Amino acid sequence: MTVEVLDARLRSSGEALVKTAAPRGALGIGGWRAESIVHERALAGAPLLERPAPRPSVFYALSFVMVDAVGERWTARCSLERRAAENADLAAESDEDDDAIGLECGWVERGAAWRLRAAGSVRRGMIGELRRERDEAASMAVEVIAERRWLGQVDRPLPTPAAQLRRAGVAVAAMLLDAPERAWLARGEEAAAAAMTAMVALRLLPIRAGE
Repeated sequence: MTVEVLDARLRSSGEALVKTAAPRGALGIGGWRAESIVHERALAGAPLLERPAPRPSVFYALSFVMVDAVGERWTARCSLERRAAENADLAAESDEDDDAIGLECGWVERGAAWRLRAAGSVRRGMIGELRRERDEAASMAVEVIAERRWLGQVDRPLPTPAAQLRRAGVAVAAMLLDAPERAWLARGEEAAAAAMTAMVALRLLPIRAGE
């Protein structure tokens, strides 16, 4: 069901990647691997969400080493703020997790500095940007798709959220953000390593319901 909301041209003409064997505690997909994954959780941290609100937030830190098919490595570091829904009791009763989320990640890959920023909510999804330092043309719009509109009227949560990246309106990468992971990359995409790092970060961060 989630696959159907992703760009059809990317799925049909792009390179399809599937989950691969990886050492315990690592994540392999296609020729890429995330290892040395470290998660930390705290009740205080630097705010990442706009418009401060009197609702409790939990802060997370994530770091991992990304390894490409030829063994080149780089380390990504992420921070995330997850703020309780405006009416947390109602959200719990309706089984609709709507925590607000803001995140930021950074890494230096093959000499290029990249930064990922995104914000939104668990139920509605997220929007943001993946930007390479001093290179506006390489920037990509990032979306996390968590729900789908049925019959043009009703929004329903997807069983698995997905990330999709676009440059100048054209989809260049996408990934299912739950097991078993699947991804698609536009053929010849020069920033494939950055796209994969960003999508793996979204997969590893607690941005899904119930996490």
